[in-house]
Amino acid sequence: LTGGGLYTQTTIVGNGGTGTFTHDGAANSNVVHEANNFVVGSDEGSSGVYNLGAGRLTTETQVIGNLGTGEFTQSAPLNSYNNTGSLIIGKNDTGAGTYTMQGGWLFADSETIGLIGSGTFTHWGGLNDVTGNLTIGDFYAGNGSYAMNGMFSGNPELRAANEYVGKSGTGSFEQFGGTNTVAGNLSVGHSSGTGSYVLDGGGTLSVASDEVIGNYGSGSFTQFGGVNTVGGQLNVGLASTGSGTLTLDSWGQINAADIRVGVEGTGAFSQVQGQVTASSLVIGSSAGSTGTYNMNMGNLTAANITVGHDGDGVFNQADGMNMYFDGGTLNVGSGSGNGTYNMSGGVLATSNINIGTGSGVGTFNHTGSNVSAQGTIT
Repeated sequence: LTGGGLYTQTTIVGNGGTGTFTHDGAANSNVVHEANNFVVGSDEGSSGVYNLGAGRLTTETQVIGNLGTGEFTQSAPLNSYNNTGSLIIGKNDTGAGTYTMQGGWLFADSETIGLIGSGTFTHWGGLNDVTGNLTIGDFYAGNGSYAMNGMFSGNPELRAANEYVGKSGTGSFEQFGGTNTVAGNLSVGHSSGTGSYVLDGGGTLSVASDEVIGNYGSGSFTQFGGVNTVGGQLNVGLASTGSGTLTLDSWGQINAADIRVGVEGTGAFSQVQGQVTASSLVIGSSAGSTGTYNMNMGNLTAANITVGHDGDGVFNQADGMNMYFDGGTLNVGSGSGNGTYNMSGGVLATSNINIGTGSGVGTFNHTGSNVSAQGTIT
């Protein structure tokens, strides 16, 4: 399709056999393809390829890899538009779909990468704008992956209302550069699924509301670089069945309103290096929870830190700077839980230190380096 327009009720590329569709006009042309239903790789054993260059594709639903194998490539950096209501990559159990975005614009009401099948989205450049939810690894058998590669002068941009990485299936998100903006919540390991998120390079992740690592399922977040900004709470191990791990290394930065490690479930935060800034940090929040914070190097700045509120919390500081805002307080064992702070290196500076002021137990083991309290130790 290099000129004019194509209008169909249903377009299938690779129904039972092998099909290829090339949609590419002149750079300044407006070659249109409109379809209500759009499928690439329909039946089991089929194979379909759709190449979108300069042109406009508009559909109500798009399925890349229904029961067969589907491949969609959006290559033109300019004058390339894909508009759809829902985009599903890897729909059924035998379906395998790939979407490669090198440039242009993709607008969707919702996107699912790996519904029940296998789905892969590789984002090199252009804007992917999802007005609803982006789900990676939806149902139990679904396996989805999303890769943002802001390399070779590429500048991929992703926007979504909410993002679920490993909802009930298996999902992975790798961000090496680019910008990921979430208007609502980001959940890694949302329901019974397993999710992982890697942030590296000069990538920017901005979450307006809450970021959850291990909601009801298992989630991991590894950050080697870039900036992770959370407008609400950063929760690691949220629900009672949730298990979350967060690792901050190299020159990465985390900025959050509040950080909770082990809310009702199990959470572990390892700060190898980097910068963490938050208004409050709670480790072992609710009854039955377990939270651990390991600080090897880097800087931690928080107004108030609580280790073991109503759950069990442990803070291990081997090095680094744990510096509080003015008037900050360190609470170790402040509720009905058990809190332990192990200080063997680095610097701890705050205004007040409260140890065992709740109905639980607070323990501070000071075996090395400097502890400074401008106010009182209780």
